[in-house]
Amino acid sequence: MFAPSNLALRFTIVPALVMLLLVGLLYLAFGQLVTRELRAQSSLRIEQRVLLLADRLSAAVAVRINEVELLARSAALADPRDPRQVDAMRAELEWLRAKGNAYVWIGVAALDGTVLAGTEHWLEGQSIAGRPVFEGGRSRVVFADFHPPVALRPWLGATGADDVADIGVPVRDAAGKVVAVMTAHLSTGWLAGIGARTVTNTETESLGLDAFILAGGGRPLREAPPFGVTAPAAAPFWATGSDGRDYLAVVRDVPLPAAAGGLRWRVVVSQDAALAAAAVRQFEQTLLAFSLAAVLACGALGLFAARHATNPYRRLFDAVQARFKAAGDRGDRVALPHGAYLDALGDELLRNQATEHGPDEALFLRLATDARQFKRVIDHLPTGVAISSADFRVEYLSKACTRMLGWTTERVRGRRTSEFLCDPADAAGFSAQFESTTSTPGELVTRFSALCADGTRLPVQWQMVPLFDRHERFDGVIALVQDISGEAVERRRANQLARQLSVFADAAADYALIMLDARGAFVSWSRGAERLTGRATADALKSDLASLFGGVDRAQGMPAQLLQAARDEKQRGIEHWMLRVDGTGFFAEGTLYSLSGVGDEPGFALVLSDRTRDREAAQRIAESEARLAAVIAGASDAIVSTDVHGAVVLFNPAAERLFGVASQAMFGQSLDRLIPGHAREAHGQYLGHFAASRVSRRAMAAGKVQGVRADGELVELEASISQASVGGRTVLTAILRDITERSQAEQALADYQLELAGLTQRLLAQEKETTRKLAQTLHDDLGQTLAALRLIFDVGPAMAQSAGGSAAWFDRIDRLVTDANKQVRRVLTVLRPPLLDEQGLIAALDNELDQHGLAQDHVQLVLDAGSLPAEARWPPDVEYAAFMVAREGINNALRHAAPKRVLVALAGDLQHLVLSVSDDGRGLARIEHVVRPGHLGMVGMRERALAIGATLEIHSSPEAGTTVTLRWTPTDTPSG
Repeated sequence: MFAPSNLALRFTIVPALVMLLLVGLLYLAFGQLVTRELRAQSSLRIEQRVLLLADRLSAAVAVRINEVELLARSAALADPRDPRQVDAMRAELEWLRAKGNAYVWIGVAALDGTVLAGTEHWLEGQSIAGRPVFEGGRSRVVFADFHPPVALRPWLGATGADDVADIGVPVRDAAGKVVAVMTAHLSTGWLAGIGARTVTNTETESLGLDAFILAGGGRPLREAPPFGVTAPAAAPFWATGSDGRDYLAVVRDVPLPAAAGGLRWRVVVSQDAALAAAAVRQFEQTLLAFSLAAVLACGALGLFAARHATNPYRRLFDAVQARFKAAGDRGDRVALPHGAYLDALGDELLRNQATEHGPDEALFLRLATDARQFKRVIDHLPTGVAISSADFRVEYLSKACTRMLGWTTERVRGRRTSEFLCDPADAAGFSAQFESTTSTPGELVTRFSALCADGTRLPVQWQMVPLFDRHERFDGVIALVQDISGEAVERRRANQLARQLSVFADAAADYALIMLDARGAFVSWSRGAERLTGRATADALKSDLASLFGGVDRAQGMPAQLLQAARDEKQRGIEHWMLRVDGTGFFAEGTLYSLSGVGDEPGFALVLSDRTRDREAAQRIAESEARLAAVIAGASDAIVSTDVHGAVVLFNPAAERLFGVASQAMFGQSLDRLIPGHAREAHGQYLGHFAASRVSRRAMAAGKVQGVRADGELVELEASISQASVGGRTVLTAILRDITERSQAEQALADYQLELAGLTQRLLAQEKETTRKLAQTLHDDLGQTLAALRLIFDVGPAMAQSAGGSAAWFDRIDRLVTDANKQVRRVLTVLRPPLLDEQGLIAALDNELDQHGLAQDHVQLVLDAGSLPAEARWPPDVEYAAFMVAREGINNALRHAAPKRVLVALAGDLQHLVLSVSDDGRGLARIEHVVRPGHLGMVGMRERALAIGATLEIHSSPEAGTTVTLRWTPTDTPSG
């Protein structure tokens, strides 16, 4: 027998030795078990990652293809061939590219391959015809493998970007016809980012996981794995890399969309074996350190507990030790304490029982030792109590539980709760949850619809607490059962109201419905708020009311002022400019409601709508009214408005100038003041008929009327009248224009037309005179010459018989023929120069200038034909008209301008002709006088130009002389 100190030492050494032995065995077994488990976990992890990566890549590519397909159906691409749609198409393309880093470039190409629009204007105007993605995209959706960005190299720089994959989608019009092809280039970096995010996170970044993507033909994107990869493996495999390290790897195919055709991608996920085992090494070191610390702690704790536990019984241990010592002195080494001594020791323990427990523990100890008292307490609890044995069979149901569910202890004792509380289909799941209490620390709470004894159902909460015996072995379950039917009803009602409110908020697409807490932070964000501000719900819930205002408003404290005003006034109207997420502004109109007294925590409700268009419309109306007032005030025509009775309500400044009456003097006065006396009665009847006809606009009195100025002078007016309803009243508006001068001009034009008719008669008379003179010349000159020629010809045989008569006869005939030829040429020169037909316009003009030069030796006459060949010809009527215009221009210059130099210039080609005649003499101050009656030469030039479809321009000034220009271009150019 040991003393208390020796006993405490034994309590210390024994647990420490046991702990040390267990740690040693655990340390030896850990190397095999944990390493095997870690490898299994590593294999499972990389299998999960490679499958997840393959699915993510497949989904990402499918999403990109769908995005491009949806964009190809956009209204902005309905007619990509329309040049006016280019900016709209480019905006759509830029929007899709800005959604993320997936796209390097997106463009729309016509069917001939020409890029119509591209992001950042890249490749616009260039052709991508012949490229596989373009050719395939003309008929179907295609996805092509990665390749170097050759066409984009000039924009991506010398080093270029990563390889790109292609998407081609046909763009169809409303009839389904392919009108263009949309192509998109996907970035390798985007796919590599998906791989990195799939295998690396806060949990796996230290595990050495790496992802590799192999495109078609096994070509790696960006980085290749350090070990060889042949084909997808059925299970993870070990491989030694080129760096000498061991890797655990898995290879899987990527299920690409159908648009990829037969393209095959593979993904590889690997883990460095050293990094995978690092956790084992670290754990072993930690376990060793912890074990040593635990041995020392257990020893110290055992020593302290032993001393603390044996201290109250020190006297008993002393008495036992003395008794055994006395027995030893007698030589009886195996003597035991007498029964009386053991009874006394038991009595001593019972006497010390009250001192071993605190007051609360003693109370519960007494309660636990009295089963009847404990049952009485349970039966009086308002909450139902159910007690089950270790095999989960019901032992007891309290009265509250019986009142709640209708089941009694006698009916269900020995049955599992799942047998009478659940449907057979749900029994297995409930039993599994019930039995999990054996391994779950603490209590377990579950909610379900319990089956009552009468067949009805009741929503209950089943709160289970496991029971353990003194050896910490599972001994049963005590469950607290609560009726939550009222809570379930309220929750359903609240959920229904929440759904209704959510549906209402989302349906109100034109209104932003926003909930705020007491500090102004957003706690609810409707779909209308997303559309109005462009801010997603997830981003909006991280901000507050101040984010809707500009910097100046925030600096002035406007958001806080609005919140305070809503608190004080219960609601506050808002009409102010606010900001969208992209920085643009919109004019918001709405109300901020205070929700104080509603719910547990007061807050605010904000209802907003975009009134930018209404504000802009009102502003446009105001501006339009201002412009209308300015137009009316600045109009050169008189504008007069009256009611149906003829009282003036509008009299603009032009009307004041026209009639010589101030507008203030006319307001409210009858319009008869401005109408001649003989027309007033008819005018009043006309206004009444027009107002009753509901015709919006009509010319009055065939468009021309008469008015009376303030001085009594009659004025000729051109008028139109209209009517409109303003504020329920009919307003008649007349627009009046003073056409007195125009009437005079029309009269002058009529006179001019009479003069032109006279000019025509004069031209006809001149033609007759020319014909007469021509006939006289032919009769007097050429006729006589031909008659003499006939006579000489007739006497020719007789003269031939005389000596020398034959030579004289031929000489005489030769002279007569020469004279006849000269006479004909003189006649033709007057009518049409012979050189014009024989050698063309250039030769005829040159001859004309030579003829004038003989008589005008003080004037320099110059012909400039430029690069035209001398034999250049134009249609005969064109050459004749041009020659006659040039002749008239030369004659006018020599006759009226007193020039020092006259230049005739020709330019053009066989299909175009430009003729100009310019001089440096005295010009005319007003060109319009050259086409008035009495100036037949200028009128003739104009008429000749019109006859061949040419234009005639005359520029003249007193200082710079006169230039006449004839421009001819055929209306129908002959082919060939």
